[in-house]
Amino acid sequence: MYIFATLCLVMTSAKAQLPSPVQLDLGMDVAGPGQHVFVPVTFSKSESTVVRLVFKASFSREKLLYSETLPGEAVKTADVEIKADITDPTKGGDQIELQVEISSDQGLPPGELLRISFQISENAELNEDIIVKNSFLSVETVDGEDLQVVGSDGIIAIIANAFFACLFYMH
Repeated sequence: MYIFATLCLVMTSAKAQLPSPVQLDLGMDVAGPGQHVFVPVTFSKSESTVVRLVFKASFSREKLLYSETLPGEAVKTADVEIKADITDPTKGGDQIELQVEISSDQGLPPGELLRISFQISENAELNEDIIVKNSFLSVETVDGEDLQVVGSDGIIAIIANAFFACLFYMH
């Protein structure tokens, strides 16, 4: 009995010493074929000060056209540097990849760091969900800690033009 209690105590204290994971989630937007969408990128801060974050997002080149990466609400007043580059990892395949690096000497604040702007292809099918896959995550802290990084993929839902339907129901 004492051995079991001691083992539980040791495991609990070991878990308490592990830093909490950094979370980077790609959000969602809804629009019709040919329209622009913004996929928000939200950062959940850990106890450590994250000064540099790199992630890659892959998406269908046939369904989405990358426009630009804009600062999110959390960093509009902060001193941050944002770099975004498109690469073609499959050399002409269906997927294209966006690599984004965001850094700040003061540390990255929690909240919406970025908004990735896309134009939906005219050929996108209605009621289709286009996935923006969060394919790689890496963080750098002030102290050089190795933090666990987790995240979720983004989704763009394709719908018919909702403006006319909303206008009809308003009257």
